[in-house]
Amino acid sequence: MKKTKTKLAVRTALVLLCVLIAGSGWLYREDLNEMLFGKPSTTIAAVIEKDLLAEEGELTLRVQASQYSSFMNTFGKAFIIRHPSVRIELVNEPSQLQTLEEFEQWAEKEQPDIYTLPLHYYAELATEGKLQPLDAWIKSDDLDMAAFHEPVIDLLREAGGGQLYGLSPDFATFGVYINKALFEQHGIPLPTDGMTWEELLHIAARFDGTGVTGLRLHDSPIKLAQYIGQTNGVQAVSSDGSAVTMDTPAWEDIWSQVATGIQQGWIQSEASQSWTGTRSMKQMMEGDPFAMGEAAMRLEASYYMNSLSHYTNIEGLELDWMVVTEPVNANEPNRATHYYGGTVYAVNAASPHHKAAWELVKFIHSEAMAEKLERTGNTLLVRKGALSSATAAELAPFYKLEPDPVAVLEEYRMTMGGTSRAAAQNNIFQQKGDALLQAVIQEEMTVQAALQQLQTELEAVPAQGGEQ
Repeated sequence: MKKTKTKLAVRTALVLLCVLIAGSGWLYREDLNEMLFGKPSTTIAAVIEKDLLAEEGELTLRVQASQYSSFMNTFGKAFIIRHPSVRIELVNEPSQLQTLEEFEQWAEKEQPDIYTLPLHYYAELATEGKLQPLDAWIKSDDLDMAAFHEPVIDLLREAGGGQLYGLSPDFATFGVYINKALFEQHGIPLPTDGMTWEELLHIAARFDGTGVTGLRLHDSPIKLAQYIGQTNGVQAVSSDGSAVTMDTPAWEDIWSQVATGIQQGWIQSEASQSWTGTRSMKQMMEGDPFAMGEAAMRLEASYYMNSLSHYTNIEGLELDWMVVTEPVNANEPNRATHYYGGTVYAVNAASPHHKAAWELVKFIHSEAMAEKLERTGNTLLVRKGALSSATAAELAPFYKLEPDPVAVLEEYRMTMGGTSRAAAQNNIFQQKGDALLQAVIQEEMTVQAALQQLQTELEAVPAQGGEQ
């Protein structure tokens, strides 16, 4: 009788504890199930017993976060369950920070234990010695790096000058989305992985006169021209901005292809629209030519799959689609042009809580968290082994190509708000280049005249950037 009462008291205490934790917003349903009904290793007692940070005593980890961060819901609460002695404080990064210098001034004052960084900030802070190297911890904890998508790790190592200073749970790249029904309807063979731009545009042109757009790009015409140039190794300016090579036969050919395709209607390329207020997913779907069966192909980032999944699963859209790799350079058929590293989680070298900070970074990149991310939506996981077999097959084209780490870093530095001459020239290329290409499309200028003018504009950018 006494044992029965004791068991009942323990069980009641466990339930009350779980209710208390759940009421505080600390607990997910799967964590509650595991604690009450799961394996012995996942009971509350086991969690506390295996808490590697218990000997550190009570401590607070300060984590850099944006104003609308989902960090606690995604990672923080689950980590606290496993490490009850740790408190997590989100340090909100002001939205008005525009440059690396402004960010570093803020970081110097706030001193977060864990940084959440874009790739180019990660590279700069690693170079300045402000991030803790991870290789020794990885070796000590026997972390299986073979489980991580190698191109992403290589990119992080390149950004760290050969060492690993951070990890990222996901990444993004581009693919060509295919409306299979439209190809079957018009008797056109389906596109395949590893096509060149010449091959893709040839396929798109076959839809000329069908009432269907061959290729849809939800961006400006100059962006399409830039994508083609990047893939084929055609530069507008050198990485340091010293050489401008806009007025060339290669660019003339690219601009002519883009202008012709848009004029004839088999390319649909328009700038992203600004919307006031909010739009429902149904409204977004109805404004999407690819989803509505009006475009045979769409060049888009990997996360577009989330929209398509919502359209089909929630809005009831019937769309038979597939995805293939983005166009490649025939001389480098395995090389990706577009590659975007996800948020990089790194430990502040000045943190007084190195061990706890590393445990959190490691937890964020654990198999359990990867499986959770996989359940929340179509994302490209660095731990791709956590993907279900069906999802892995669907996402396979996004994992086939590898980036050039040096080129990716140069692109980040040029396009992500830098103050170098090349960054200023990139802004001119986007803004004035778009206006000039639009003039070519409207037959108000010749391609050669437009390129000559853009060449002059780019050469006129001062060495340290600046307004024109």
